[in-house]
Amino acid sequence: MGLFQCFREMFSSSTRRKPVQRDAIPTPLHRCLGVVDLTLLGVGSMIGSGSFLLPGQVSGVVAGPAALLVFFLSGMLASLSGLCYIECALQLPGTGASYLYAYATLGEMIAFLTGWSSVAGRIVALAFIGQVWSAYLDDALGGSIGNATVQFVLGGQEWNAPLLGTHPDFIAGLLILVSGGIISLGTNVFSKANNLFLITTLLTLMLVFIVAMIHADFSLVTEHGFAPRGVGFDEIVGSAIIAYAGYAGIESIALAAEEAKDQSKDLLIGLLSALGISILVYMTGVLSVTVLTEYSNIDLKTPFEAAFNDLDGLRWMKYIVAVGALCSVTGGALNMSYALSRFIYPMSRDGLLPSMLSRTNERTKTPLLANLLGTCISVVFAVLIDIKILIQTGSMLYTLETVIIIFAVTILRYRPPNRSDGYVELGGEDKGGFKEGANEAHGRKNTTIDLNGLLKPKSETDTAETNATNELPKRPSWIHKSCAIILRWIREHTTRSVILSLCFHLIFEFLLLALLTFRMDDLLRVHDPGLILGIVVSSALTLVSCCPLLLLPQDTDDLPFKVPLMPLLPLIALLAAVILLLHFSSLVYVGVVGWLCLGLIVYFTYGMKHSVEATRQDVHLNDQ
Repeated sequence: MGLFQCFREMFSSSTRRKPVQRDAIPTPLHRCLGVVDLTLLGVGSMIGSGSFLLPGQVSGVVAGPAALLVFFLSGMLASLSGLCYIECALQLPGTGASYLYAYATLGEMIAFLTGWSSVAGRIVALAFIGQVWSAYLDDALGGSIGNATVQFVLGGQEWNAPLLGTHPDFIAGLLILVSGGIISLGTNVFSKANNLFLITTLLTLMLVFIVAMIHADFSLVTEHGFAPRGVGFDEIVGSAIIAYAGYAGIESIALAAEEAKDQSKDLLIGLLSALGISILVYMTGVLSVTVLTEYSNIDLKTPFEAAFNDLDGLRWMKYIVAVGALCSVTGGALNMSYALSRFIYPMSRDGLLPSMLSRTNERTKTPLLANLLGTCISVVFAVLIDIKILIQTGSMLYTLETVIIIFAVTILRYRPPNRSDGYVELGGEDKGGFKEGANEAHGRKNTTIDLNGLLKPKSETDTAETNATNELPKRPSWIHKSCAIILRWIREHTTRSVILSLCFHLIFEFLLLALLTFRMDDLLRVHDPGLILGIVVSSALTLVSCCPLLLLPQDTDDLPFKVPLMPLLPLIALLAAVILLLHFSSLVYVGVVGWLCLGLIVYFTYGMKHSVEATRQDVHLNDQ
């Protein structure tokens, strides 16, 4: 009994949710970001490290006009998740993005793992950006930096060990230190520096596009067909994973919610504008490189510089491109440093990480210790580790973060977050003021279908069921009883119903797509009855699991923006995310699971005991 009670208390603690007010909350951070700043912040985060690199990489793999389709589809998927970010940010206007949204909807443990994974993803991304910047500079200097490092630091012998690079990349570490230093000077300074680098990047990309169109050879695009290499679904999805990573900075605008001047308007306009500009930048980049170079000759590392270097009279452009690329990557480093500190800060403020990391400087109004910790860890990774090995891991962590956002926005739509001072568990039982029945008082209505009083009080439901029994033809009583029990449970446990519906939908959808992805050849050749049955059953269960989302009423609060076609669009985004998840290697899964297991150890040994919500719960119980 003691062991059972221990597990019960652990479950109760790990599923407690954070009450968040929808109105703007007091913050020690500096509210100085307008709509232009937020737009440029989002654009800089999304194109900073990829605008001069990803178009060439995707075009070199997929080739031809198909690369445009890859970036467009990836942009549409990013747009779907971006819409979810907007609604969540408008309902929960605090820093932390996916971590905060998970805390308010899925509970403390899931929120910690979300923030833990987000921190890891930004560390990996920042280290990678540092190495890209170093590689650009070294290439411009003819490789002299790398050669000198190997000669004078390693004695002429390169490293040859798993996970390590060929030599310590001190330039990458130096860039990260500089970007962390700029972030520590304050959000206003960071925003101005980011705007400067981003405007330089956009002007360079505009010049590249204009010159490319003037000297374009459109036969390079048309004569080889839509997909010259005859790529299939797997190649398209594999390239989409690379392209999707280019939009990975979309959450930076949501992270800046506490520093926005007007959250209700600026976040929405900024995110939509940033998405549109970023999609346009990547697609014009693909078009530029494909009309200048034969698809088989595209340089995957420096596509634009190599393309201009091979054209007589345009070699001068490669130097302009090099400057623009360095500015772009520098802006990307700034944005990633900002995002990293803004994930560590709210986790420490909530007690899940050491609280000293949430201290803000009175003059700059920035979390200096959080920024310092993230910067130091990223420097170690950038200097020592071969980041290419971990890039897919970071991409998978970001995809999982997208899944969390989809869950959060759906839960928030079907049940508003707790705005009392009380403590709420996932079961929906209020420990301090919020009642699940208050949903009706909150102005919610059934926007779909009325199932014999599903949303009515118990007495009305019983009356409706009696009338329905007299009117409907006779059926086996156990069917009526089972349906009544299920529908009543759904009505009384709205949050649990939505969470279980999404979880079962995700599981069955993952199973269905796994069968279609890995066993399609067997299905076409052998017509295995067991395989066909598995596909049919998993398809049916995938659809049936969505029923609570169609039956329950949605929140009717007046927000500046809501995700349209709820729950269809979030489910489409979830489908796309599952497709991406199925195309990561087993080694990546091992790395992600290992990192999450380490996070669980940290949570149960430190975070759960020092949680601010745990203290609030204890105080409330003592007052009762």
